[in-house]
Amino acid sequence: MVTSRLSGFAGSLRRIFSAHFFIAWLLAAAIFFYVATFDAQAVNFVAYPSGLSTGFVQAAAKKAGYAGGVGTWYGKTPGASLNMPRIKVSGFWSIKEFASRL
Repeated sequence: MVTSRLSGFAGSLRRIFSAHFFIAWLLAAAIFFYVATFDAQAVNFVAYPSGLSTGFVQAAAKKAGYAGGVGTWYGKTPGASLNMPRIKVSGFWSIKEFASRL
């Protein structure tokens, strides 16, 4: 299962490299790290580096077999599971500030 994710991801990764070399490299490095470290367990979600969540990146994540992906914004996003928000938490927030972003 992991091998098929990586082979499907390879073609998409080449296209990402041309426009987003550094971000694509981080994504690839994260995937290979997780595969090497947790090869017996499936990874179903991806957290996009720097919150990069374009249609192209989402399509690459879907082709790689991910069930969902998260960026770095907060609030509700209707629709696709490959474009979900996550909260980028600051250590300087009060409990009230944190709660306001949920």
